[in-house]
Amino acid sequence: MTRDPQCCHPEDDVAAIEQIMMQAMVRRVPVVDDEGNCVGMVAQADLARHAEAVSQSEIGRVVERISEPGRGDAGRPN
Repeated sequence: MTRDPQCCHPEDDVAAIEQIMMQAMVRRVPVVDDEGNCVGMVAQADLARHAEAVSQSEIGRVVERISEPGRGDAGRPN
């Protein structure tokens, strides 16, 4: 389990979640409420399923950035 996971809030937009995924090199982002309770999870596949909100090129860019070797904890499963 990740010690200090990057999280988002229910009101965060897709672009903010993409940035978290790219910077932290993770394929899933916990969604937490104002008290820090986990209320859901956004997966990379969720972005792909909702492509009307995100362009295909944007999804490709996120996948590419998440998968770059030598960044963060890319070798660690998430």
